Amino acid sequence: FATLINMLKYAIQLAAFTAFVSCSSEKNFGIMTTRYILNYYNDQLGTLETLFENNMHKYLTDLETRALSVSEALATCVHEGVVQVEERLLQEVKDALDEESHKIMETMATIADLNAEGIDQL
Repeated sequence: FATLINMLKYAIQLAAFTAFVSCSSEKNFGIMTTRYILNYYNDQLGTLETLFENNMHKYLTDLETRALSVSEALATCVHEGVVQVEERLLQEVKDALDEESHKIMETMATIADLNAEGIDQL
């Protein structure tokens, strides 16, 4: 699960940039507030259970693809000197994502325990 959680953290964080970050024609790089990014992340968490039940592999593959393309675009913008990324903003997002990943791990452990109890009862 650690690999899954790390991939989700990376992919969802970068997917948030997809929705809220843009390199405009004037080469201005807009970063919305942490609140919007975290709201987007929380929306992703809200649908996580359904995605696990349906087609999690496809979802992760799609997210990974989006994350890579956003990462490349971000790297290009930074490389060209278009944007100075706010370290404080990124650190706040990373801290929040770490906290949420711990919650996911706890939930997964609880689900595993409940499944084990159900199997034992059968």
